[in-house]
Amino acid sequence: MIRASAPGKLILFGDHAVVYGEPGIATAINKRAYSTACELDGKKIVVESKDTGETTECGIREKSKNPIIAAVQEAQKFSKSRSGIGIEINSQIPIGAGLGSSAAVATATIASVATLLTGKEPSTMEIAEMAYKADKLAHESPSGIDTAVTSLGGTIFFKKGNISQLDSEPLTLVVANSGVRRNTSDMVLRVKNSIRDPRVALSMFSIGSLSKEARTILLGKRQGDLGPLMDRGQSLLKDLGVSSTSLEDLVQLAKDSGAVGSKITGAGGGGCIISLSDNPETLIQAFKESGASAYSVRTNQPGVRID
Repeated sequence: MIRASAPGKLILFGDHAVVYGEPGIATAINKRAYSTACELDGKKIVVESKDTGETTECGIREKSKNPIIAAVQEAQKFSKSRSGIGIEINSQIPIGAGLGSSAAVATATIASVATLLTGKEPSTMEIAEMAYKADKLAHESPSGIDTAVTSLGGTIFFKKGNISQLDSEPLTLVVANSGVRRNTSDMVLRVKNSIRDPRVALSMFSIGSLSKEARTILLGKRQGDLGPLMDRGQSLLKDLGVSSTSLEDLVQLAKDSGAVGSKITGAGGGGCIISLSDNPETLIQAFKESGASAYSVRTNQPGVRID
């Protein structure tokens, strides 16, 4: 029996634009998903999620779009083993909130299964590659940024075909959940259908430019200067049509409560916003008084590991 874990993530800059070749910045946070793997008799994969109470079964050669099943099968290909596998999932990461729950669970599952079947832990890049392949089955056209940061950890500057880790200091950010579950594939498709509009293409370029500015700020250890960039990023995401009334209300509440910057993180449409504040506890209280779930997270956390 092998247990592995992987962190959730925040997209700091580059949401949606990374799918179209623009750079983005993502960071691993201090909420993790845990996957425990064991071998089973027979030729089946059994996944039990303690968080949802669901149990899923699948033949080891049966094709599935379930991201956890796909992750197990990628690890089996890597290890050249076709034994039955049992998986137990426990996660601290909210589902459908834009915090990388799916990528973290898939990444932790790949690490636990591959280590179980080969007797040694794969490299983080090997895990990231397998997780990306599994993620492609779950989402229409993933950029790869989620599986990259949850595998490598820390804070990464990502552009398709090129990943670099940033030597930056951890940040405390406030996460506020709109309570609206969103579907990543639906939001990606919405943007894809409008990408031929020159205004949308310009927004993508501008979002990528913000990522480059943010990289300079992070490397210069000037995290306090990120706030205005977050606000500009939110304005661009709103123009893309991936914000919503509930998200905009949270952004406005954050501003009214003293946040220096706020934006959607992830696909949008629902899920969470992130805010930078000099008084995070005061901001959290303001969100809670409005009825929203809110908490602080630390960025720049460790990636996938065997626990």
